[in-house]
Amino acid sequence: MDQPQPATRVSALDSSGDPGVALFRLIRHWARRAPQRSAMVATGSAKDVPRILVIDAVATAHEHAEFVDVTAVARALGIDHSGASRMVSDAVQAGLLTRSTAAHDTRHAALLLTEQGAALVAAAREWQHMVFEEFTHDWSARDRAEFGRLLVRFCATATAH
Repeated sequence: MDQPQPATRVSALDSSGDPGVALFRLIRHWARRAPQRSAMVATGSAKDVPRILVIDAVATAHEHAEFVDVTAVARALGIDHSGASRMVSDAVQAGLLTRSTAAHDTRHAALLLTEQGAALVAAAREWQHMVFEEFTHDWSARDRAEFGRLLVRFCATATAH
């Protein structure tokens, strides 16, 4: 019986220069680490990860729309409405968000950051900025600016779909 032969074309398996492979390595690396580290820095507790995800989703949605509700949070986080509703309720109870009746439709609750929520978003985003600075500290100013511009553009395209 023939034994399976190991791959001899190492170049087919060498993905070190492939930006698509690098992107997914980065996603896998940061998928759990970044929110936990951000929460630890901002609040001292990794238990605050869901709250930070929710309030960041609300803050980001408000950059593009005046009205933000649970449906917008669910869409931003890629989760179902009931899961988003539970997370939003927890953030409201923690004093990070308020719910108010939507002006255009009283059946919907508009979500707004409280001062405490806005401060936590600011702390999380400051940490994100510091991570970018740390990872690119030895790059030229031009390379950092160009990579930053392209990364923002890439993320806008990726999250628009």
